[in-house]
Amino acid sequence: MKTPYRFTSADIAEIARTMRKVKRNDSPAEERRAIAYAIALMERQVGAAIGINDKAGMQWSASGDATQEDWTQPTRQAS
Repeated sequence: MKTPYRFTSADIAEIARTMRKVKRNDSPAEERRAIAYAIALMERQVGAAIGINDKAGMQWSASGDATQEDWTQPTRQAS
């Protein structure tokens, strides 16, 4: 199931401010850095609107949690 989300004019303005705020020297690396900040902002905006409250990064404490759906590749037995 996908939750629909529409960026408001205020959201888009904040994204544009974030892009302008990141100091750039017109290099591709600095442009990618500005885009990374903008994407992170969009993820926070959407997450807050649809109720996602995950912590950033790897959550080692969730390891072994029965409610956490993990996928492991089945091994093949050599015959």
